[in-house]
Amino acid sequence: MECVRAGGATHIRTIVRGCLTKDRKARIADISTVRFVMHDAFAVPDAASARIAPVGRGSDLSWKLAVVLFLVTTVAGFAVAYVARSARPMVSRFAVLPPEKGLFVNTGSAFPVASPMISPDGRTLAFTARDAAGKVSLWIRPIDALTPQPLAGTENAAYPFWSPDSRFIGYFVEPTKLMKIAVNGGPPQTVCAQVGGRGGTWSHDGVIVFNGGQAGLLRVSSAGGQPSPLVARGLFPSFLPDGRHVLYYRNFSGQEGSGVYLSALDGGESKRLVEADSGAVFTAYGGGYLLFVRQDVLLAQRFILNTLMLSGEPFPVVERVQAGAPLGHFGFSVSDTGVLAYGVSVRGTDELQIVWVDRQGKLINTVGPVQNVRGLDLSPDGKRVAAHRHDAQGGDIWLTELTRGTTTRLTFDASQENNSPIWSPDGSRIAFGSLRNGKYGLYQKPANGAGDEERLTESDRRILPMNWSADGLSIVYTQMDPKTGADVWQLPLTGDHKLMPLLQSPFSESHPQVSPDGKWLAYFSNETGQYEVYVQPFPSGAGKWQVSLNGGQFPRWRRDGRELFYMDRVTNGKLMSVDVRSNGSEFEAGTPRELFESMYINLSHGGGQYHTFAVSPDGQRFLIPRPIARDTDRATPPIVVVLNWFDELKARVPAK
Repeated sequence: MECVRAGGATHIRTIVRGCLTKDRKARIADISTVRFVMHDAFAVPDAASARIAPVGRGSDLSWKLAVVLFLVTTVAGFAVAYVARSARPMVSRFAVLPPEKGLFVNTGSAFPVASPMISPDGRTLAFTARDAAGKVSLWIRPIDALTPQPLAGTENAAYPFWSPDSRFIGYFVEPTKLMKIAVNGGPPQTVCAQVGGRGGTWSHDGVIVFNGGQAGLLRVSSAGGQPSPLVARGLFPSFLPDGRHVLYYRNFSGQEGSGVYLSALDGGESKRLVEADSGAVFTAYGGGYLLFVRQDVLLAQRFILNTLMLSGEPFPVVERVQAGAPLGHFGFSVSDTGVLAYGVSVRGTDELQIVWVDRQGKLINTVGPVQNVRGLDLSPDGKRVAAHRHDAQGGDIWLTELTRGTTTRLTFDASQENNSPIWSPDGSRIAFGSLRNGKYGLYQKPANGAGDEERLTESDRRILPMNWSADGLSIVYTQMDPKTGADVWQLPLTGDHKLMPLLQSPFSESHPQVSPDGKWLAYFSNETGQYEVYVQPFPSGAGKWQVSLNGGQFPRWRRDGRELFYMDRVTNGKLMSVDVRSNGSEFEAGTPRELFESMYINLSHGGGQYHTFAVSPDGQRFLIPRPIARDTDRATPPIVVVLNWFDELKARVPAK
């Protein structure tokens, strides 16, 4: 007669309880544990511990069948659970570092940061970076690779974006070209000429929508051609899956709130979707969501494609995500396959400190409080600074006494976007731009604050004062035009006040500066394909001389008129110097020479249509706003890549 250990049934009951218990710590988690216990249950007992119970053959067979059935069921259950757990996506993260001894870079940001763009198929990450030799290029890194590789011929690339088939990357070479390049090889190709280049997007139908600077959003065939206008003002666009609607960021200073807007390719009125600090992208995950950044937090909000409407409340995805520098920029992207890539934000990118530096760029001292400065001017006697402090969607003019170090307010309504202050030649008045009742205007106010503001002129187009004439009888200013970009005009302050165009061409001319003797006008223009500094007679414009040689913007005169200063590019530009002289109607410029790295940061989507630095009367010192925490030697914050990013968020998703 066969026998079985009487405790075998007890072992089996223990196994069943262990498999079914709700306490994860007490639950049997591995099939090997079951195997071990079952082996112990049917082992032949020794004489000392065995208690033999006689059973019949039929009972014995039933018992064995029951045990076999239990084992098969248990193993099958564990197998199903294991397969189910293996099939469920696992959320995983890893960091991507910049090239060895290099930095992630992004035009318009106050710190070395990234613009990570994951391909739609989720296989390749693209970004812009500076290598150890200082060259900025477009780089790619396959997700399954360890090191990134630069794409040849993409020097000075900015704001990359993918084709929907993941075969091409579009990018900008500021300020003149929209380019594309095949990821698997081949030279870069020019799509079209452009000015601006704050973001692009590529549809399945072969249409590229991109920011064209002051021209707003433009559309062009990915095969190349002449772009056509889409939206008057828009940044960092992103197509919806239908290829017929575009999301973009729009900033309405002093009026409606900034945020994410929606427009159709075939025209019609744009509508605001949501308040945000960045543009938005759509992801089909979980039924469809818009992703956007607000106060460094990446948010998701359900978006219904057939109604083009948001639903429910936004919920957080991840914190400390780059956005907003320049306006509307988003430092994140998602693939169609569940991959999220984002750059880690660095706090305080808008905290700037005005500093005095010498001709070698060495810090002399700081000026005034830490603030978000976008435009400044030095009084003719060199004792006071007027600056626009940008707050929320506007800002005001503030004055700092350099001898006492005190700062006072000149204007008192930030919603009017009081900006671009310039001093009159005698230092008694300050002119500035403002937005009031839907109109852009030029205003002036006594510099001592004791008096009312006076409107000088207004326009439906954005106008910004740039300089007073040497005799104080007129103001030269920049006017934005949707067809020609930026133009230069003159506003007489006496007589009939008739406005006069000084520079109005198919190209952008900006930042006019009248020489101290009142005979010459310095400005910059992109007529050659890149911005360069020019000088022409004022006000006649009869003749023209190019001053810069390899790019130039934001000219400023030395008080005696014998030297011109300018920056060679918008962000992190070198401050350049040129000796100049004139004789009657003849003008002569020497060879430009580099003084120092400015460390100036452009925080405006408009390219900085205001004074980016100021020069002391003797030309030996310079006032420049710089990020207070700038440290070019520290490591760049990494790019974080998250696989199956939505899987861990399901518990946070609001019910439909």
